[in-house]
Amino acid sequence: MNIVTEQLVDCLIAKFKAAIEEVLIEKESESPTSKLDLGNTRYLTRIQVSKYLNIGLSTVDLWARIGKLNKLDLDGSPRFDRQE
Repeated sequence: MNIVTEQLVDCLIAKFKAAIEEVLIEKESESPTSKLDLGNTRYLTRIQVSKYLNIGLSTVDLWARIGKLNKLDLDGSPRFDRQE
């Protein structure tokens, strides 16, 4: 497999995962029992940020990429500071 094909496959996989996560978030938000309980959590995952700001995961990714959201790396996992 050449490098262009590998990059395309990686890109498609990432987009597919993001689309699935967005559908799951939408389905969960339709549930009357679902509430975003962050408690005292300061550092949020992509999914928590998506719910907290009521935006899609692709928007979280875009905002992180353009610097609108500051993405941190905590023990190898991407997190976002809720206080920012």
